[in-house]
Amino acid sequence: EGGVSVSWSDLFQQHVNLVRVGIENRIKKALPGVSGHVAVALITGNRTGIPEEVQQSLRQTGLAHILAISGLHMALITLTAITLVRIGFSFLPSIVLNRPVKKYAVVCGFAAATVYLLLSGGSVATQRAWIMISVMLLAVLMDRRAITMRSVAVSAMLILLLNPQSLFAPGFQMSFAAVASLVAGYEVLNRYRYAGKDDVFVSGSQNWMLQGAKTIGRYFLGIAITSLIAGTATSFIAAWHFHQVAPFGLLANLIAMPV
Repeated sequence: EGGVSVSWSDLFQQHVNLVRVGIENRIKKALPGVSGHVAVALITGNRTGIPEEVQQSLRQTGLAHILAISGLHMALITLTAITLVRIGFSFLPSIVLNRPVKKYAVVCGFAAATVYLLLSGGSVATQRAWIMISVMLLAVLMDRRAITMRSVAVSAMLILLLNPQSLFAPGFQMSFAAVASLVAGYEVLNRYRYAGKDDVFVSGSQNWMLQGAKTIGRYFLGIAITSLIAGTATSFIAAWHFHQVAPFGLLANLIAMPV
């Protein structure tokens, strides 16, 4: 009597925070020093332990986006979960042939993304990435194309309905500038590829070494194109808000992103 009532949502949030603190302590114990603090930032979103000079170096080289849990991290977690589930189902041919295992995997990917959202602290950028990935996964469940400009527009409208003031935040502007530019850019590249004009990478060959070289070339070309498109789209916004540009961002991303 006279006590303070605690809602179930508050209790749930307290439990999640305890789990996050436990994860942080285990990471720091296994990875002492700056490496541990960077790993903590990538998993729980807590960047307080990263020295300022390290953060400044990442900003100057155009790699600060690695520490901000957003679309890149959410996509890695979600697609990894989907891939592992589909690989697991591949050992059960009777189920693969008779059940929509791709949709089962998508549901598991959504669950993994939601758990990551909770563990990461649920910043605005992470919420935005979760909404976007959820819209794309819903499109797959409905047998529609996952990555289209329509999906980007739906995600933006949902975010603005929930948090209208985010329109003026640098994170919102940079995220959607990057995503919209990437979707538009790759739609153009896909049209170019399907027209049969990129013979350098599509032409068939039975030489496995040549095929391997082409695969590696496409991988690094994809990173370069992605970095160039996203970097160009966000550079003007970053310059306006933060008065800073990263002229070596493309080179730094080519080196860092494969790792």
